[in-house]
Amino acid sequence: MNSSDKSLAAYGEALENRKLIFANDLYAEYEITLNQTTYTIAYGNGGDGKWQLLRF
Repeated sequence: MNSSDKSLAAYGEALENRKLIFANDLYAEYEITLNQTTYTIAYGNGGDGKWQLLRF
């Protein structure tokens, strides 16, 4: 497994353990911890039922 594979695996594991901070019908924000650093991730829904990553 190369370093980029390890990074993706760590990111995937962090997403599995995400914590919901806030959500409504069009916006959701989660907190993840990756390499002992906490990040927030925001997703938006344009009203069509499809969620898209807004920021990490």
